[in-house]
Amino acid sequence: LCPVALARVERPARGRRCRHLRCFGLAAYCRSNYGMAAFNNRWSCPVCNKRVRPEELLIDGFVEEILQKTEEECEEVLLSPSDGSWSLVEDEK
Repeated sequence: LCPVALARVERPARGRRCRHLRCFGLAAYCRSNYGMAAFNNRWSCPVCNKRVRPEELLIDGFVEEILQKTEEECEEVLLSPSDGSWSLVEDEK
């Protein structure tokens, strides 16, 4: 889920200097920052709070591929740090 829109990410992005793997939605990030009145909080990563100007945004192709291969209802996948593979998280009910 996008930490800005609290919905499924459509275009996964993060800052060039961010060290985390979590992405946020590109459109939601740009919309929320463009209209923000507080200049001191503008263009801050919603995950790590580092400054991320529009020209420093990167699209994460790996996450984008996962999003294309999963159903709309899928909110979480497990990533394997050893080989980069991923699998669906099964709901426990």
